[in-house]
Amino acid sequence: MPVPARTQMHDFKARIEDVETTVLTKSIAAAYFIEEGIFTIFKDGQHQAVYAVQSRLLRSVERVDLTVST
Repeated sequence: MPVPARTQMHDFKARIEDVETTVLTKSIAAAYFIEEGIFTIFKDGQHQAVYAVQSRLLRSVERVDLTVST
């Protein structure tokens, strides 16, 4: 997966398997995420890691966009 040219920050909601069958939901502020080896790494606008999780434990990722009404 190529590194995105745009690096605007987003809020992601990740569902992560914890101990056996427990699934946690974690909010992560990052520009994008990328799979590197056995890890999924969330990175900021300067391409620095802000959060990493083993890909096998990551159940889902959803980008949460704020809706602004005028």
